[in-house]
Amino acid sequence: TGAILIEGDLTVDPGEGEIITVSAPNVLGEMQQFNEYGQRTATVKATGYATVLEFSWHEFVEQVKNAAQISDQDRIEIQHAFQELVGDRFARFEAESD
Repeated sequence: TGAILIEGDLTVDPGEGEIITVSAPNVLGEMQQFNEYGQRTATVKATGYATVLEFSWHEFVEQVKNAAQISDQDRIEIQHAFQELVGDRFARFEAESD
């Protein structure tokens, strides 16, 4: 499951290391797309009022693959954007756990 944080703040607890706060707007659940086992890697909780939209990553990926109006170049850009987001999130976890 993926989530788009529209409003508010969430805490992300990786289980080991520092808990971080994520503020809107943001996307969550993307790390699972790059984990070869597809495992959930963190627990996410609202710190107060938050608006979150949940969606299926599987359905999202299928729609991106099959949508005629999305060019191959756009698909590559979408993939790079998520890879950058994942890299930034991993770097933030590592920095805060040092």
